[in-house]
Amino acid sequence: MRGKLQVPLTDLNITVYGHKEGAPTLVVAIAQTPDGFLWLGTRAGLVRFDGVTFKSIEEVKGYIQTLFVDARGDLWIGYRLGGAVRAHDGVYDDISAGLNPKRSVLQILADAQGTLWAATTYGLYHLSRDRWISASAAEGFDHALGPISLWSARSHALIAIEEGKTVWVQDSGQAHFHRANMDELVNAEFGVSAQHVSKGAMNVLKANFTDQSSTFRADQNGAIWTFRPSFMRLTDMPSAEGHTWTTEPWPDPAAAAGSGGFFSREQTVPQSAFIDREGNIWVGTIDGVVRFRANKMRSVAPDSVALAPAMDRDADGSVWVASSQHGPVYRVTHGVGQTWDAGKRWVQAVRVDREGNTWFLNNNLDVPFRENAIERVGVRGGTTKISYSLGVKNAVTAWADDPDGGYLLASPSGIFRWLDGRWSDGAGRPELPVDGPFRLTPDKHGGVWLAYPGNRISHLTAQGVTNYAEKNGLALGNIFAITTFGDDIWAAGDRGVAKLDHGQFIRLGGDIGNRLTGATGIVESSNGDLWVNCDAGLYHLASQDWGATLRGDRQVLTAAHLYDEEDGLQGGNIDVFPGPTLVEDGDGRIFAARLAGASWIDPKESSSNMQPPKVFIETIQADGVRYPLGQGPRLQARTHAIRIDYTATALSRPEQVTFKYRLDGVDSSWQVAARQRSAYYADLPPGDYTFHVIASNEDGISSIREGVAYFSVAPAFYQTWWFRAGYIGVAALLLWLIFRLRVRQLQSRLRLELRAKHEERDRIARELHDTLMQGMHGLVLKLQVWSDDPSIDAKHRRSMEGAADATRNLLTEGRDKIVALRSSSDESSDLLERFEQVGNECLSLKPGVNVLVQQAGQRRSLALDAAEEIFQIGREALRNAFMHASAQTVSVNIDYGVADLSLRISDDGDGLPPEVLGKGALPGHWGMLGMKERAKNLGGKLVLSGGKLQGTTVQLTVPGKTAYAN
Repeated sequence: MRGKLQVPLTDLNITVYGHKEGAPTLVVAIAQTPDGFLWLGTRAGLVRFDGVTFKSIEEVKGYIQTLFVDARGDLWIGYRLGGAVRAHDGVYDDISAGLNPKRSVLQILADAQGTLWAATTYGLYHLSRDRWISASAAEGFDHALGPISLWSARSHALIAIEEGKTVWVQDSGQAHFHRANMDELVNAEFGVSAQHVSKGAMNVLKANFTDQSSTFRADQNGAIWTFRPSFMRLTDMPSAEGHTWTTEPWPDPAAAAGSGGFFSREQTVPQSAFIDREGNIWVGTIDGVVRFRANKMRSVAPDSVALAPAMDRDADGSVWVASSQHGPVYRVTHGVGQTWDAGKRWVQAVRVDREGNTWFLNNNLDVPFRENAIERVGVRGGTTKISYSLGVKNAVTAWADDPDGGYLLASPSGIFRWLDGRWSDGAGRPELPVDGPFRLTPDKHGGVWLAYPGNRISHLTAQGVTNYAEKNGLALGNIFAITTFGDDIWAAGDRGVAKLDHGQFIRLGGDIGNRLTGATGIVESSNGDLWVNCDAGLYHLASQDWGATLRGDRQVLTAAHLYDEEDGLQGGNIDVFPGPTLVEDGDGRIFAARLAGASWIDPKESSSNMQPPKVFIETIQADGVRYPLGQGPRLQARTHAIRIDYTATALSRPEQVTFKYRLDGVDSSWQVAARQRSAYYADLPPGDYTFHVIASNEDGISSIREGVAYFSVAPAFYQTWWFRAGYIGVAALLLWLIFRLRVRQLQSRLRLELRAKHEERDRIARELHDTLMQGMHGLVLKLQVWSDDPSIDAKHRRSMEGAADATRNLLTEGRDKIVALRSSSDESSDLLERFEQVGNECLSLKPGVNVLVQQAGQRRSLALDAAEEIFQIGREALRNAFMHASAQTVSVNIDYGVADLSLRISDDGDGLPPEVLGKGALPGHWGMLGMKERAKNLGGKLVLSGGKLQGTTVQLTVPGKTAYAN
């Protein structure tokens, strides 16, 4: 990894974890297991860290001296007071057999073959079948060893140092140790001969040698970190000899404010060091741990401060950066910054004109500073200085080529023009606003875009002026930046950014548009991505995403990435001046100016954390009771509140790790938990559940495997299947009882109604018999007497005889009606008895007919309403047989069947005419139709059969469920 560009030490982000963050004290050992957890060995025991929470391991107590993770992922723990423990899947086994119980275990390491070695204050041991074996001649040692230290060199050789004097080396792939000199030690650690190691680096190596333990830790870029004799980095740098390992001490805090200095305090003296899989450097101290993380953005001026700088890009793609607060000027080429002028300047604006000349505008307008305050650096060298116009009363904001020749100067006082060595007020264009613009941005056609406060933009060309305002879609408030990329025109302001499209500015809306407030700089890069410098920080928007959002196809911009101060962005947003605050150099790097300085990022060199976090479910709590995960806990019945705690091992930006989870059977989709590390559920019904959780790191890289936990909720007795079955049975029984009660109520009501009806019929029958029928009988007698009186004319006697016959017929009909009324008032459901009664009444009107009433099957109780309808049908048929059939015999047969009830009434009379059999009734007669309607209401079937001189049979069949009471 020789020659790889190293991150400047001042571009390391430092996070201190102390007592307030829950960190343990006196961290003397650090290791990381494959699951991503960081393990801290302390004076009090073992502590696990996931980036957010420090968790003390109750099973491991005591003064820990060393930690090591072997190839299987097991964690080995060596104690200062003797002994060793192996941790595997949460099981802690004592592996101390063979060790001197009173001697410190200083280091535990593995050689290239995977054999474990333990260095103690009593000698060197290797592990065989869970027992430590003292090193001897079999391993290459020619004498019994005393106190010894051990470390693994960068070449994977194992180095043992006896009492700080004798060096033993086990080369990679070898089983034996051999005595070694300093040159071999240098080669094992640095991979080069001693002549390629600087004196300073050699002294660092010797300091670790004499202290009997190495604090060397190699990072992902090939550099070596150590805290002995002080915290520093050793790097392989180009030199006259080719390459030389040199030291890079931690910078003096006076030279880089806020970037260090705490290692000078006794409480923060390094005790241990470790580099995790994400490239973070961890240092254990007396007070806790410190994390060093490389910023994603590089500062332009790491060795000094360039506050609120002005920037612009020159013809060869380099970027000028000049402090507006009495600082130097830098020129950054291919990512390497050089101090162009160390003198203190107050630069308010930098502009590279069309010819390649660079202009610096001093922002100090006090006399005599306003004299020669504008400096031009020629493209071929040489400088020219110009004094400000007397009309410039306050700060200057921008400088640009005038399309008509000369230059334009922008100030809150207005616009001023420099042409032919003279100043003139205004740009000579009355169409322009009279107040001064914030920005002047040249375009590729020689025109200039002017950005004003209050939703106003002007475009000045040699042909004229075009003004844009709210009527053109501008809704950004104050316009702080305009950028051009080809023919694309972008504007940035208070309320986000907008793009010019056919004379209208279209604001980037949706979810992302609301986050781009206070935009002071905007760049559309060469690959079409959009970069916005705003209050929240520096946003990077992928081209396909902002394009879809601008068209309205998408409201949420999922691929937007925010860079903030934790990524190396230099302070807060610049309010108005200077500008522009965002520039792209010739190599595609994006430079951002902020209040505390300028920094850049190279999109082509991925600075993303590509290490996917591993997610774990920690505990399940139900109503305050914590359950072990195991094979899936069974929660108590009637559990009200459930809390599921989970975490993820992402150590670079743990505060930006986001989660989403889903509980099968409850959540129809993934629930976005953002940065919350607990999920809550209430009143889950009994059953089996599976909980899933996924984590994503700060760069959107998601965990490869879901965290999964199984649990179940026990049912209460009233939630069991047998209780529900019993409940349903009881409910069905109650419904049946209620139904029966209702039926009985209806039957009782019907019975009362029928009784009332029958009583009314009896009353009517009595009234008819006692009044009308008696009167008619008297009338018949009188007519009969008159028809027999010879004194009356014969013609009149015949008329009276006819009237008497008609009255007798009417009297007969009346008697029949009375019989019908009295028959229908009989409440008895015994059809046999009732039909016998009807037969006797009919015989009283027409004697001489033989009546037979018979019953088949076991008599059953009939439903009252059904019994009445059946009786009425049978009575009508029986009456018809008596009155119209001239029958000698009439038979009634009642059959109580299992499935239905049958009633058959037959006679041997004249029979039915064919037209009656065809139509079922005679025109104008309604008796037969009434019988059919009653049969239909019963759901039964009525059949007429017979023929002329063949008698008549009426067959009624009624379903048992209708006819029978039960």
